[in-house]
Amino acid sequence: MILGIDPGPTESAFCLVDQKYRIVAVGKVSSGRVIRGLRCAPPSCVAIESIKAFGKRVGAETFDTCRVEGRILQACEVLKIPCFQYGRHKYGKGLLQDTVVNDTLLRRALLERFGADTMAQLKLKDGKSDLRSAFAVAVYHLDLTTHERRAANVP
Repeated sequence: MILGIDPGPTESAFCLVDQKYRIVAVGKVSSGRVIRGLRCAPPSCVAIESIKAFGKRVGAETFDTCRVEGRILQACEVLKIPCFQYGRHKYGKGLLQDTVVNDTLLRRALLERFGADTMAQLKLKDGKSDLRSAFAVAVYHLDLTTHERRAANVP
């Protein structure tokens, strides 16, 4: 199981995905609850959307999100859960096969690949992009590891 996380300053979106890209659990809860969840039911790995400012000015909310990201990384280290960080540009580019990444294009790519039933679990119509981001970062990590296993001829 891969736990995708889109961290936020007070709440974080999460999406637990199995090896066949099926959503096992998805939601948005307090960031502290996400960290407690790692301790109670550790996934096989965590894929987290990493904050990238690209030289832009940022406010207190961004710094608070960075602290949450750090707490998640620390919890994973203590619990010995492999944790991988991917910036939105990186995982978005991997899923879209394009250099332009925005919410609309990412949503469309996920909808085309996984269909309306999967996307309904991510509240596609509610505009909850953080749930889609948590799913997308988990999918991107799964794509990478699946590709690596195939290249090494590992089932």
